[in-house]
Amino acid sequence: MKTSQTIAAAPTPEEAYQEPLDVDSWYSALVSFVFHFCLMLLLPLFAAFLEPEQRLPPAVGTVQVLDDSGTDADPAAGLPGAEAAAESLTQSESPDLMQDIPAAEAITEVQPVEVPQLDLNVPDAKQALESLRNDSAQAVAAAQAAARGARERLNQNLGGAPGGGGGGGGGTGRAGRAARWVLKFNYSHADHYLNQLGGLGAAIAFPQRGDQWLYFTDLAGRPNRSVRDLSGEDRIFWINEDPSSTGLVAQALGIAPLTPMLAFLPVELEQRMLKMELAYKGAASEQDILQTVFECVARGGGFDVIVVDQKP
Repeated sequence: MKTSQTIAAAPTPEEAYQEPLDVDSWYSALVSFVFHFCLMLLLPLFAAFLEPEQRLPPAVGTVQVLDDSGTDADPAAGLPGAEAAAESLTQSESPDLMQDIPAAEAITEVQPVEVPQLDLNVPDAKQALESLRNDSAQAVAAAQAAARGARERLNQNLGGAPGGGGGGGGGTGRAGRAARWVLKFNYSHADHYLNQLGGLGAAIAFPQRGDQWLYFTDLAGRPNRSVRDLSGEDRIFWINEDPSSTGLVAQALGIAPLTPMLAFLPVELEQRMLKMELAYKGAASEQDILQTVFECVARGGGFDVIVVDQKP
């Protein structure tokens, strides 16, 4: 099937590029121009209106500075509000504090204490000192006499002769042993000394009135005391005449310081000491030995003696 179409004649170039006139478009352009022109005029006015208000600097008050004139003016008089503060302080004061303080009651008069005057008489002081010296000398003499009498009586009981004494040689029998033997103790206080004596089974005695002596036994435990003379005493002995050590022992036993102090060793210990003495350097007899030094030592939870030196 064929179709048929009507073909119109082609327009000229002028007709092809010719556009029809639009009245509404020109009117809109004019209104837009007027609007923008007015807006440009109003913008500076709006900018001036919207600018923030200029801030003023804070007010500064004046402060009065006092001159150094030496006056007694109030230092706070020139400060702001000083007068109001002073007035407020004056009004707030308690009325009770403004009352007069009553006078203190009268103090009772104290009577002076009369101190008796001491009559320091120099001759009396010298006399007292001289009396003290005499008493001390008498005590020493009495102690020496007691030691001398005890030594003589005990040597008689032991039998034999002490010889020179203290290792001087020439002694015989048991009395010679007491003079020849030296027994050393190492102790730091009186109780330690008493423990060593008690460990050896020793007894001690202090002089009393007449020929009586105060005995102490069981020295390592609770010491027992008794008073008796030396007539039946036949144990080997030594005599301590040093007041410094005998005084400490007496104090530990609860008695007044006394001198001399006698110490007695058991007969069984004496026999062992004799065997140790002879065996120390192989001496044939006691007469060959001038002095033997023993020392008390701790052994087996108790105490015993050993030979530490000997002079043949």
